[in-house]
Amino acid sequence: MPGQVVLRGRVHKIQPKRPKGLSAADREIMGQFSTRSSASTTQVALPGFLRLPGELRNQIYNYSLEDQDIKQALLVHRPRRANLRHRHRPTSRPYYGLTQVCRVLRNEYRPLHLKKQEIGLDLTDANGFIAGQYNTRQGDAGHCGNGNFTFALNKTVPDKEKYIGVDIWPALNMWANSGKVEAGFGRYMHQNLHGYDHLNDGEAKDLYRLLGRIIDDNGNCSTLINGQWRAVLQGLKLAKVIVVRAPRRKSKQVPPAPRGTQMVQVAPYSPLFRAEPLPITAAPRAPPGVPFIQTTTSPLQWFQAPTAPQHPATVQVLQPYIRILFKYQHRESWMTPNCTYAPFHPLLRLWLRKMGFADMEFFEVQVGYTRSSSRRTATKKNI
Repeated sequence: MPGQVVLRGRVHKIQPKRPKGLSAADREIMGQFSTRSSASTTQVALPGFLRLPGELRNQIYNYSLEDQDIKQALLVHRPRRANLRHRHRPTSRPYYGLTQVCRVLRNEYRPLHLKKQEIGLDLTDANGFIAGQYNTRQGDAGHCGNGNFTFALNKTVPDKEKYIGVDIWPALNMWANSGKVEAGFGRYMHQNLHGYDHLNDGEAKDLYRLLGRIIDDNGNCSTLINGQWRAVLQGLKLAKVIVVRAPRRKSKQVPPAPRGTQMVQVAPYSPLFRAEPLPITAAPRAPPGVPFIQTTTSPLQWFQAPTAPQHPATVQVLQPYIRILFKYQHRESWMTPNCTYAPFHPLLRLWLRKMGFADMEFFEVQVGYTRSSSRRTATKKNI
């Protein structure tokens, strides 16, 4: 049999000889190309490129990255049908095939490739890409490596993003705790044929606040980072950060206003219309026996007082919102579970201003905490 020699009636295995002059790192690489079995050990020949010293391989990697003008790689999900794919489309990721040869080349070339290559992907595809390319488990975000991402916002909200939103906490966790990942928000180029005005894009500027960016008085997004918000991200105090761009139309009940009050809107912190007491002299006197109720629009309208008690008013909440949910052990006293509606707490306004979420242009910020999972106890049935 090959690999065996019979001497004096006994079978001896022939161990393959390793080439001399290899370093410890090269011997480790050679060990990855060996296939072990219970019967014998077969040594696979090392490829010629991996026989080169590590310094020469790094020079080749750097040369491949500097050879061409690397553009942003827009990652778009394509269907499996061949007639809907672009066959002869030029690649925007040169030498990306080096990451698909073997594990050794992938581990060596991939960090350099991600450091140079800017990647653009849809906001809804961020979690899937990050989970497939990085190890985003809590505590391991510091080992994610390099990365440069731009999360694109579609002009029309896709169906999978409607109503439920997108949890971007994995992306924020990777950005805040890795130290080697750059992230930003933008728009698709084909949707901005007449030019992109970043000063009037309140949606993107509000999302930049999640990255700790500070909005100056002129409406520009500065390079300064809010240290208090980044400390919250680095402390792993959050459970979810859900961005809902197209919320579902819901009707929430508000207690009816007593006589002599009018419905006013508490802006910009609450999306609901709330009853605020006003002096009787602040409004024209109503006819005898008719209470005065001011609608949300002008001019004033008079309504006949019903004999039965008034039903609570219903208001539709249509404003997009960002829901920040803390972990149960990191909650504060003024927070509510799962951001259930409660009277506006004055400490929330101070928290929003301290964390850089005051005076939002597009989104409303809701802050709460998730319910503790440790309180749930399982009972076993006696069989």
